[in-house]
Amino acid sequence: GVLSVGDQFSYYFGVSGSYIFNKHNDLQFFYQSKQLGNVMNTLQQNPFSIRYRHKKWVATAGQVAAPFGFQVYGQGFSLAYLDSDKSEFSVTGILHRKNDFFQSDNFTARGRYQFKSLVVSHEGIVNIDHMRQVNSYLLNNEVGIINTKKVNFSLLAGVGMEEFSVPAPVKGLTFGYGGGYNFFLKAKSLEAASTFQYYSPDMPGFYKGYLNHNHSINWKKENRTVGIFYSSSFIQQNIYRDSLFNSDILSYNIDHYGINTGWSNKGLSVNAGIGMMNGGSSFSNLSNFLSGNLNVNWAKGDKSLSLILRNGFGKDPVTNTNQYVSINSLSLNTRFLMLSANYNRFPDGTESKGNGTESINGLVGTNFAFIDRRLFCNINYNVFKTLQSAEVRHGFGGSLSYKTRTGGFLISLTGNLPVTGVDGELIPLDRQRNVTLNI
Repeated sequence: GVLSVGDQFSYYFGVSGSYIFNKHNDLQFFYQSKQLGNVMNTLQQNPFSIRYRHKKWVATAGQVAAPFGFQVYGQGFSLAYLDSDKSEFSVTGILHRKNDFFQSDNFTARGRYQFKSLVVSHEGIVNIDHMRQVNSYLLNNEVGIINTKKVNFSLLAGVGMEEFSVPAPVKGLTFGYGGGYNFFLKAKSLEAASTFQYYSPDMPGFYKGYLNHNHSINWKKENRTVGIFYSSSFIQQNIYRDSLFNSDILSYNIDHYGINTGWSNKGLSVNAGIGMMNGGSSFSNLSNFLSGNLNVNWAKGDKSLSLILRNGFGKDPVTNTNQYVSINSLSLNTRFLMLSANYNRFPDGTESKGNGTESINGLVGTNFAFIDRRLFCNINYNVFKTLQSAEVRHGFGGSLSYKTRTGGFLISLTGNLPVTGVDGELIPLDRQRNVTLNI
């Protein structure tokens, strides 16, 4: 491919393929160059991967999957032995690239096997962060004790150590630990679920200082459900959070408990709940907030409807002002019409006018199909507004695609035309006109 932006011109190339020797041996590979040409390019690399399978052994070199818990990017090697659904072993090593922003080298060993009626998993991780100058050592374990159709119970336990070579936050060694359990019970008219996870503030990785537990009991009779619930989730690190719409503002650093009820039939399900919320966030303190939730899902043929309402109301004890937090979404799809809308609001922890950050965005569009449903056309209008700005930003989008009867040839054209937009502001509506053609 080639790219031209202003007076900068660049190009890239790649190749991928596979070869099956027999039912026990196969080879897969891919390579893609970084952008080449008269561009300033110090971050991109040349990713590649070679994967070879021989019976139950799988070897991968190049770009391999990194373990969850650390920010690791680079090239490496992985060797895995897959015996069955309940037995597998693997080792992985990844070295960072020279110019990457994240400078971690990672070495991971995993094992999962069955011992009598138990399913046991182990994971050992060594992560060397050259940028933060800290070495992390982590051992996680999980034991599945009961796994039947009616009862499921497993235990988790882990220990970790961090070795700092700089004074901040502390020079030397720190030790952490963590653990928890997962439990599920299903009886004739009763379902009970309980999960708990805790990791100490000195535990290495993303789960440092993480506390999460969810408990619920539901009674079911025919198509009706009623139950009680309690959930609590607190995180020490803000990683992978929605910082644009704050759609997960009610998912972290909060206690939530109450009652819920539901009803469902073949195509419709309705669930509602009421309770209390407590906790704090980086925006405001939620103390004894009254909460209300409503979920409606309906589907029939090519038509579907989804409505999600999550709201909390109360008084901020710090600013002594009435506040509310709201996460709401609506989605409607038919053969010819699609409609979606989102409204999010959360307190900002101040006594300023409005007392919150608010965003509204929506989309309405129509779909057409011609020539025995091989030619598809879509036209949509989208809008976005925040409480802090009086400007309403909106634009049009659309697509046109055609595929042959056998599906062997597909051509599609998509485009976006903004009507308003302010340069320099981070908004989810593209401010540039664009057209994309795929063949």
